[in-house]
Amino acid sequence: MTTPTITVIDAIMGAGKTTFAHASMKKTVAAHTQAASRLSNPTWDDYASEASSEASNDNGPVPAPRFIYVTPFLDEVQRAKDACPDLDFQDPRSIDGRPKWLHFEALLKDGQNIATTHALLPFLSDEGIQAIRDHGYRLVVDEALEGIDLHRTLTTKEIDHLLRERWIVVDPDTGAVRWIYGDHQGHRFEDVQRLARTGSLFLVEGKFLVWEFPKAALDAFREITILTYLFEGSTLSAYFRANDYPYHVLGIDRDGTLRPREEVNEGAIKAVIRQRLTIYEGPKNAIGAFRPKGAKRGSQKFTVAHLSGMSPEKMKTVANSVRFFIERDAKAPAKDVAWTTFKEFRERLTGRGFSDPDCFIPVNARASNDWCHKTTMIYLANRFPNPVLTRYIQDKGQDHSADLFALSEMLQWLWRGCIRVKDGPSMTVFIPSERMRSLLKAWLETDTIPELLERLDGGVRTPASSAA
Repeated sequence: MTTPTITVIDAIMGAGKTTFAHASMKKTVAAHTQAASRLSNPTWDDYASEASSEASNDNGPVPAPRFIYVTPFLDEVQRAKDACPDLDFQDPRSIDGRPKWLHFEALLKDGQNIATTHALLPFLSDEGIQAIRDHGYRLVVDEALEGIDLHRTLTTKEIDHLLRERWIVVDPDTGAVRWIYGDHQGHRFEDVQRLARTGSLFLVEGKFLVWEFPKAALDAFREITILTYLFEGSTLSAYFRANDYPYHVLGIDRDGTLRPREEVNEGAIKAVIRQRLTIYEGPKNAIGAFRPKGAKRGSQKFTVAHLSGMSPEKMKTVANSVRFFIERDAKAPAKDVAWTTFKEFRERLTGRGFSDPDCFIPVNARASNDWCHKTTMIYLANRFPNPVLTRYIQDKGQDHSADLFALSEMLQWLWRGCIRVKDGPSMTVFIPSERMRSLLKAWLETDTIPELLERLDGGVRTPASSAA
């Protein structure tokens, strides 16, 4: 079975990836429509035209291109529908209380263009996959979806229960989970049932369930386009490499044209960003020196483990430092302030001057304009990939760059604020974690992604198969 043509458009925030994708889909459909029109009323020149291949081949008329456009958020689904009216994108819905995936598969079988969120793709059935193949669907993913992820809905006790009661069995060689309890709907473990039946669920270390994107679903697409930034920091990059999927990496130049990523220079864009972005350097960064009791000197600060070990007094000290930064350094009113940390520490770190709910932006926030007025951003987190996933990926012989992951996540968060607005106001950021602060500086100091990859983690490996 042939694999799809995979193109990764890896371009900095604000480069116009989404706009490019909308225009590309419209252009593809328009080219087919024009070619079909010429074939219905051909001239002599049309018989010799390569454009006629857009609408027919030796087997007769070629169906119009079909797209599945996938994005993390519902407002981006609506944006695609508004931008591409000729594609008549359909949005899967829950009808009469039934799950959305049923409507999703009905739309697939009907050959409709579909705009939806990432959440539905993992649950494709064999019938849905066949419909993708039959209609020649092309997949456009706005923000890289997870190629490998931890299935977080079950506790270790629940996994033990499924094994003990023989609802699931595990292949001793591959770790693949197989559902054997029967076909049931509406129960607590329905997601596990559906994922296991796609062959995409694996038991890891005897107590964790890891999900991989089903290869059969990926192979069914005619083409796949992924819009992202710092792709090597994603689990999808590791998944492609582990499963020998070749992919081409392109960037978007300042004039809006696609080029090999290594030829795209971000220097001019970053020069503007450096003028608008102030990174706080001062004594309040000392709160990053706190270590949990018993931790070794030099242990990472503001990780989940570090924050878990903080006493209430140290938490209060951090909150006071943030307050004084807002009042004395940034001199910002609460309406202009945004901050984040891991959700389990939000309540304990909240303090005066940033306690308003509108001040908090979730640490994993992406692709939203809701906070684009924020000019003072406080990042109380030190990000690392999930260690279970890291070990799982390493067992497959692949790397997952902790630094690139952390940088990508932090940039996405910072770009919820005013820095995303062209010609907008300046931004001041407070990042007490020395590691995260250093990553941001390294990014600002490099002009190309290959140059950045060389600086992070001692060099991030880019496989030869990904070269354009």
